[in-house]
This record gives sequence, structure tokens and C-alpha cells, in this order.
Amino acid sequence: MKILRRAAVFAGAVVLVAAAAWIWGPRLTPLPAALAEPTPPPALILDRHGIPLSHQLDPEQQVRRHSPLAAADVPPHLAAALIAAEDRRFFRHDGFDVLATGRALAQLVRHRRVVSGGSTITQQVVKMRLHRGQPRSPGTKFREVWLARALEARFEKQEILAQYLDFADFGGIHRGARQASLAWFGRPLEDLSAAACATLAALPQSPARLDPRRSPDALRQRRDLILRAMAEAGDLDAEALARALAEPLPEARPEAPFAAPHAVAHLLALRPEPSEFPLRTTIDLAIQDEAKRILNLHLARLERHHVGQGAIHVIENETGAIRAWVGSRDFHGPNGQVDHSARPRSPGSALKPFTYAAAFETTYGPWSLVADVPTALPTPSGPFEPRNFDRNFRGPVSARRALGSSLNVPAVRLLADTGGAATLVDILCRAGVDVPDGAAQRHGIGITLGNSEVTLAELTAAYSTLARLGVRRDPVILCSGKGETGTSSGEGSDTRHAIDPAAAWLVGDILRDNEARTETFGPLSSLLLPFPCAVKTGTSTDFRDNWALGYTGSYTVGVWLGNSDNSPMRGVTGSDGAARILHEIMVFLHRGETVEEPPSPGTVIQVTVDAVTGSLVAENHPRARREWAAYHAPPPEARHDPRTANPAAPILLPPEFAPWIESQWNPHPGRYALVSTGEAPGNPRILFPPAEATLILDPALPHGGRHLRLSAHPPDGWTWRSPSLAIEDNLALLTPGEHIIQGTHQPSGVTLETSITVRSR
Repeated sequence: MKILRRAAVFAGAVVLVAAAAWIWGPRLTPLPAALAEPTPPPALILDRHGIPLSHQLDPEQQVRRHSPLAAADVPPHLAAALIAAEDRRFFRHDGFDVLATGRALAQLVRHRRVVSGGSTITQQVVKMRLHRGQPRSPGTKFREVWLARALEARFEKQEILAQYLDFADFGGIHRGARQASLAWFGRPLEDLSAAACATLAALPQSPARLDPRRSPDALRQRRDLILRAMAEAGDLDAEALARALAEPLPEARPEAPFAAPHAVAHLLALRPEPSEFPLRTTIDLAIQDEAKRILNLHLARLERHHVGQGAIHVIENETGAIRAWVGSRDFHGPNGQVDHSARPRSPGSALKPFTYAAAFETTYGPWSLVADVPTALPTPSGPFEPRNFDRNFRGPVSARRALGSSLNVPAVRLLADTGGAATLVDILCRAGVDVPDGAAQRHGIGITLGNSEVTLAELTAAYSTLARLGVRRDPVILCSGKGETGTSSGEGSDTRHAIDPAAAWLVGDILRDNEARTETFGPLSSLLLPFPCAVKTGTSTDFRDNWALGYTGSYTVGVWLGNSDNSPMRGVTGSDGAARILHEIMVFLHRGETVEEPPSPGTVIQVTVDAVTGSLVAENHPRARREWAAYHAPPPEARHDPRTANPAAPILLPPEFAPWIESQWNPHPGRYALVSTGEAPGNPRILFPPAEATLILDPALPHGGRHLRLSAHPPDGWTWRSPSLAIEDNLALLTPGEHIIQGTHQPSGVTLETSITVRSR
């Protein structure tokens, strides 16, 4: 008997200890961090207005794009529906429902299969936040029960409901009630009806089986069961129940947002910390969607011309904010994940405005006379002979006409006269283009024709520098609390004066001048907008790249077309392709606005010049033209033959026009004469090498740069010799030293000579 009493006492003590442990243990058990800490913010990326651009999947390949749900944000009907669906005694247990667990065990024994679950809402919160995807075991189940009671000891019931709704799986890739409400019903959680709340509450039981697209009857049956349970609990009256039962199910699930994927990918590559989410970008979803729509519309039009890809950047000039970033036509299509706006491509003539800006920073202006004549310019690898797109030479042209009509020869000659390739590289770098090291040496003065590759993103930013009259502002893609100040690299914004304001304004004035470009593009091209807009196109060799860049005071737009594999398009120029896209985007950006030309800076003045020679003339001069000029670089006064004021007298041109004046390219024989004689030239001339030229032998060039091709005017009938160099036909073999080269024009018997210096690198 004594032993029995001792055993009973011991058993009683064990029961008391167990009861105490059951009651107080959960209260003293520290919660795992995943349960104790607040719900982490979603990996959400927003446009400038707070509209989701894209979602990031969690480890279970689901998405929760919205801020954590607070207890006060849970709609009453949703709370009632959830309790009716999952845990009718939710407010009467401490996280473990003995009756529900007992019923579930009895059904398991009777039917030899799981008929109903015994887990409470609180247990499911533990499972979702700690054990999702883990195998079920008695130990795991006991831990869920224990931690559920610990959770109940620390949080209010409404807070636990909110946690459940934040982490529940509502089908597809949608996690959380906020996300599911938008995905399935297209409206926020607080706007859901009782029937919609019951539908959401039904989904977590079996999201795949109850998918409204595949199993609407099963979902309706489950929803109606929940609605009737809500009525039994007093949460719906008879009239409300009838209305809810008659309400249709959601017909289709809207697609999850997937806008500006290349901008999103760029931001995620910066590896933001979880605490930094949600990220608010500068992207304007309305502009982004319209830019993509316009791009795809025109790519469909150009498919027969073998145009497969495109990219667009839109920058707001005042802030530098990127409002649209389209990297490809379809992110999920062929090569769609390649950000073509970040791939270096040949820009063709799109670099020419910066050549002219560099020249306008010196003594040149839109009035300047530039020679569009057959040209052979010295380079380390031999003479460079540029050609215009139409293979024609126009003789005397103004810088305005040359840039507006995108003539190649004047651009090359102008760059050669203002410092060469290094000058263009310098101004491009100042404007925001990351030119590769050694580009000036590799490409020479041909760089102004697009020989060096650039990215659309950088070139658009450089054009926005022109739009701000030379003020460079590095592009912005992130909004901060103080405004749009984060740059695309995640660093602080960078603003500085990069280009002379007068030079930048003069370039823009030319690019807005429809008359200046009419010769090449016609009077009604896609470059002509219904408001002042500076536009420049570019087409690379063999039509592999197609560009259009333009700006107003408000926006800069850059468009590129081409193919991912660099294969050529079929005859599509910038004005046929990219410019038409730019035109439509610009019209969309300025809809309902009055766009005016930007005022000229105080460093720009108007002058009267000879429309052909560019010299200052009186207003009554027969070829007088009003033109803009930087005050520090007015055109030279007319100082040649006074007959220039006489319409019948020949127009006097500098000596470099001699080959053109007597060529087939001159449409008006007798109209022009050289300054030195006043008569049309008839004497032969050595064109290359020019007198006193210095040539460099470079081992990196073909043949070590030793082969020099000689040229003269007229081009035929010459014999060449040198006392110190070997010459075969018109090809000289260079050696270091000083040399004399003689050329004899056999038809006229004239012998000329030129001197050169050859050095080794």
C-alpha cells in the first residue's frame, strides 16, 4: 500500500508538473525569429506613382508584392470567412483545439484517410512561417502545437489572423490576401464583398484544386459552404446571404505586373538589402507602356525588312529621371532578356552633333563655311576618303546645312580642323558617354561617322546634356525620400557643366531647323514634329543599326532598332525606322502641352552673313542671311574681292574647293572662283600627302603603316618619284626621315613636289 501511495503521489506530481509545463511552458518559450519579428517588407519595385512594376518570387516561387497586413486592415467579412473556413473555435482556444484534433483523429481511424485537419489558424501560421515544405512528422506536429500556443501568448487574435492572411497561398504564384485580392478580383482588399471574402478564404485549403479557372464548380461549392457558416455564426443576415450566393466567381485572373523588366533587373543587380524594399523607381508606367506599345507596333511593320529588336530610353531633362526603359521588344521572346539599350552599337551619324558642339566651342558657328569636296585626310594608316550617303559632293555648305542634312564629308573635315578624334572623344566623355580607352587612336577622325560603338542609354543621356544647354546630370532611376536623386548606379546624383551653353544651344537650333535638313530628309519627314523638337538620326554601315535621338525642353528620347545577332536590316534608315517611333513617343509625351523653342542664352547673338561664304555682310547683300553666332566667335568680315557683293560676279572660295569647282559635282560651272586668282582653277594639285605633313610608322597598323597612297587632282595621268623613297605606281614605301615627293601630271607636263617627315612610334 505504501508503494501504491508513493506511486500515486509521484504520478500526481508528474501530472501537476506536466500541466504546469503545458500551461506556462509556451509562455516562457522564446519564439523563433521568423515568428517573433515583424513580417519583412516585400521585394517590391514600384513606378514613380507607387504602381508595382514587377514582382520577385520568394523561395517557394510565390509573390507577395504588398506591405504587411496590419490587424486593423483585415476586413470584418474576411476575418469571419476565414474563421468559418478554417477554425470556427478560433476565439475559444489558445492555439490548440482539442476537439478539432480529436475529431480529425477519429475520422482518420474510421475512414483510414484524412477527412479533416485539426490544425488551428495559429498552427497554420507556424507551419507557413517555419515548416513550409518540410515533411510531416509527430515531432514537427508537436512543435507546431507548442509554438502556436507560444504565439497566442504574445499576440492578439486579430494579429494572428493578419499573419495568416499575409502568408497564405491563394493559388498560382500569389501569396498574401492583398496580392490575391488584386490578382483574382482586380481591386484592393478593403473593397471586397462578402462573397469575394468567402472565395479568398476558400482558396488556401487547396489552391490548385479550387482554382477558379479550372474548377469553378468546386470553388463555388466551397465558397457557398463558408457563406452559410458565416450566416449561422451571425455574420450575415438572410438578405446578405442571398446576395452573396448569387454573386459570380471571378472570371479570370489578371496577369501579374511585369513592366520595365530591364530596369528592374538593373536594380536587383545592385543587390539591395531587404530593408531597402519597396524600391520606388523614376519609371512612369504610363510612359513605359506607351513606349513599348509604339515600339512593338513599328517592329511589326518592319518585320519584312528584317528588323527584329529595339530599345527606348526616355529621360526627363529637369531631373535626369528615366521615365521609360525598354530594353527589348518582348522580355520573354528571343533575346528578349538582353538589354539592347546597354549594348554598345555603332551610332552612325548620331555622334555628329557633338562634333559640331566641339567646333562651336571654338571659332566656328552655324554660319561657318565647310567644304563638301573630294577629300583625302592623312591618318597613320593612310589617307581617309569619306563619302556622303548619296555619294555626292555639294561644294560650299554652311555648318547649319551640313549638320541638318547629316553630310559626312563636312563633319570629318570639321573634326580634322578642330583637333581630330581626341576632340570628339573629350566632349563625348564630358557629356556622359563612356568612350573606350584608345578609341581616338583606333578610329581616327572617322569616329564622327560612328566608328566607335556607344550604348543607347549613354547616348540618350548625352543628348539630354545638350537639352540642358550643356549641363550634365547623370541619369536617375531611383527615387529617394528627398526626390529623384539616386542614379542608375545607386550612387549620388552628379550634375556639372560639361558643354559651353552657346555651343549646345546652337546645335539644338540646327537640329530643330526643318529647312536645314530638307535637302536630305525632305520637307515632311518623320523628323518634323508639330512643335519645336531637336532630332538627329543615325544609320550604321550595312544598315546594322538604326538610331533616332531627340529632345525638347522637357524630355529626351533615344530609340535604337536592329538585330541581336548584328545582322543587317534591309535598307531601313534612321528616318524610316527609329525616327517614326521617336515621333510618336514625343507626341504622346507632350499631349495637351504648348511646347516652345528654348530661349537663346545671352552669349548668342544674331548676325547677317553671306549665305554661301559665311562672311559678315550688309543686310542689303544679295545673299544676306540672318544667322546665330556665339558672341566670342563672330564670322570674319568679308575681305576678298569686292565683286562678291555683285550677283553677277563669281563667288570666291578658298583653295580647298579647287578640285570640286572644275568637277562634275559642281552644278554651276563658272559661278565659283578661287580667292587667290578670282578665276576657276585649272592647275594640277597634289592632294596627299599635304606639304610638310608628319607621318608616323606604327607596328600595330597593316604593313607597319609604311604604305602611303599618293593622290592628286586631276586623279589620272600622274607619275611619281622620290630621291629617297621607293614608289611603285602611286604607292610609296615609307622610311624614317625627311623626304621630297615629286608628281608629274603627264597631260599638262606640270611637275609638283611636296615634303614630308616620317617618324617611328
